[in-house]
Amino acid sequence: MVAGVGVRSVHVLPPQGFSPDMALLIRNRLVLALRESGVAATAATGNIDGIVVRGQKLPGRGNVEDTLFGRVGWALNDATGAEVISFEQRIRGAPSRWQTLDRDLAERIVAGAVPEIAEVVKQIDGAPGPQIAASSARLSIAVPDVKGAPGDGNKRLALAMRQVLALDGNRVGADVGGGGYVVAGTVKLDPPLAGRQRIAIDWVVLFPDLREIGTIRQRNAVPAGSLDGSWGRIADLIAKAAGPEVAQLIARGEAARQGQ
Repeated sequence: MVAGVGVRSVHVLPPQGFSPDMALLIRNRLVLALRESGVAATAATGNIDGIVVRGQKLPGRGNVEDTLFGRVGWALNDATGAEVISFEQRIRGAPSRWQTLDRDLAERIVAGAVPEIAEVVKQIDGAPGPQIAASSARLSIAVPDVKGAPGDGNKRLALAMRQVLALDGNRVGADVGGGGYVVAGTVKLDPPLAGRQRIAIDWVVLFPDLREIGTIRQRNAVPAGSLDGSWGRIADLIAKAAGPEVAQLIARGEAARQGQ
């Protein structure tokens, strides 16, 4: 049992030693996975009032294992900087994969880290539910209803994307009254072929003045007619897959606006 440290929220920082895009992807996936485990995780760094999660790719040990595996060290610190716990992961993956945007590797890193982090936080704070302090809000983001989806997909996809983007402490809605970033989703569903349909989903990310920052593209095949009614959990899965990369484009745009 870990005692003596109160937790209001868990602030996850991008791990060091990775490419910038890979570090943000790991951070964003980790926030989502922790929240699904019942931990009040956020990527926002303002007004830190709980645990801070820091990760770092560790150097190799100078033996043949370095060609097959990598190591990630994690440390949990309280708001004063005192270490609560630290641990190390050993993840299979050639060295070349660690400096690229490797989604499979990111998912395996997150999957290995979440149980340990969640267990420590729950011991400290009695398994808190997912809450983010209102003071951590940062950006305004509009996600209007998606266009082109059958069934209830237009509304369900937009709602799911708003929920994912709000995890960073941002103010997100269908319309934020101007002055915010815009995430516009479109869906194209091909005619059925051999019992399957190809689906293409594009998320176009725009500056507040509607200049385009970039597009996240998702492509897949689904059983024919399976999306004609309620999208339900499918919309959540789609948003969770695309959301972190959408957030990265918004962060890139904000850095450009601030002249960083």
